[in-house]
Amino acid sequence: MSLAASAMAELLDIGTVQGQPYPELFTLTLSGFFLLENLDPALLQSAYALRLLTYLGYRPKLSECAVCGKPIHGVRIYFVPEEGGAVCSECLGENARPGRWLQAGSLAFMRQLLTADVTKLDRLRWNEGMKKEIITSLQFLCEETFNQRLKSWSMGNRLANVEQNQCAKGGKVDERNTVDRTGEN
Repeated sequence: MSLAASAMAELLDIGTVQGQPYPELFTLTLSGFFLLENLDPALLQSAYALRLLTYLGYRPKLSECAVCGKPIHGVRIYFVPEEGGAVCSECLGENARPGRWLQAGSLAFMRQLLTADVTKLDRLRWNEGMKKEIITSLQFLCEETFNQRLKSWSMGNRLANVEQNQCAKGGKVDERNTVDRTGEN
């Protein structure tokens, strides 16, 4: 839970100018901190990142090509932070840039994170593959947008990998996201 709070605070810090009023971001951040206790921290962190980017004028293109503006189609879509979002197959061939492939479901889920009532995010369901794609893509997007490495996001990714390796070796993760390798829960 505290890593998600750190990630939200870090985004707020690097994305805003000290001393400038951001009433929408104040409300979003306050709501996010209150909701952390009851929502999946990674889900809230992802929704927060998308909404912060939107408030600051960097809303990623998730429905149309960030280069040509045509609607995005396909099972897999290329997400290019430098271009500001999803890129169609035609533009991808012309403008090869660093990015990552996303399943269409992950892109659709990101659109839901932008529009869903933040107090009802717990109604949204994502699988581990979507979660990893979305968090990694958002980290890549935020780092490109703000030209700065997100330390808290990198730490969260490393801890998630350690947790995944522990579980693969026979451990269980309890409700506090700690690993129990004794077999007792």
